[in-house]
Amino acid sequence: MSPSPQITMLKFIKNLSMLSTTLDSLQNSNAIDVLTELLRSTMKKPHFREVSNQILNTIYNMCRLSKSRQEDAALNGIIPLLLSLIHISEPTR
Repeated sequence: MSPSPQITMLKFIKNLSMLSTTLDSLQNSNAIDVLTELLRSTMKKPHFREVSNQILNTIYNMCRLSKSRQEDAALNGIIPLLLSLIHISEPTR
């Protein structure tokens, strides 16, 4: 998928993650796994900053009040990705 529609879709998913009624559905659809893999695969791409902002906000919304979703994110490898993002010079929102 080209960057523009991909970012639009990620914004849509981020907006869904803001609704408490959709969090379980997102979790059941393995959204954390898909988003983590997408974040990993776009790290060297030119549109990484915008993609990472949308993905990280979505994962934050999903994980902030749920220990099971936090564990799911950790098991899917989000922690090493977050550590590598810390070392990137561009600040993430």
